[in-house]
Amino acid sequence: MKRTINKYKMFEYDSRIAVGISGGKDSLAMLRLLHEIEARQPEAELIAVCIDEGVSGYRDEALRLAEKNCKELDVEIRVLSFKDLFDETMDEIAVKDRELGACSYCGVFRRRALNEAAKMVDADRLTTGHNLDDMAQSVLLNVLRGDIKRIRAFNPGGQRLGEYVRRV
Repeated sequence: MKRTINKYKMFEYDSRIAVGISGGKDSLAMLRLLHEIEARQPEAELIAVCIDEGVSGYRDEALRLAEKNCKELDVEIRVLSFKDLFDETMDEIAVKDRELGACSYCGVFRRRALNEAAKMVDADRLTTGHNLDDMAQSVLLNVLRGDIKRIRAFNPGGQRLGEYVRRV
């Protein structure tokens, strides 16, 4: 991971890095690895951001794990909800349009929520625990939809474009 970070110049020596965590194994592994790397780069700063979508009974255990891991690592965590950001929970959004289903909305809202959370904590980088399986799935779905613009957006170095925090 460190080799990839260096190769693509993903961080500056004094980056303020928002680590998007869900409480799952991939994002918590990312948090722990970045914490190890950041320990040797004291000018950089990590802050965990976690999004509560507002799906009844879905995020409770994951939030507990996220908070526990952040406490162990002495990393600040900020939890934001869809309700805080969009004035509705995912449960409320899903009821409005049963045709597309909650998953169609949740991914879009979640990415926006992570970006908003990163801006709120004044981060200049946003990391997530997505892996190659996740990327392959996204590429395949975009190919099937014919969404060339999104396919071209895959760039490991990322860019900060206007209102978006640079994703790495």
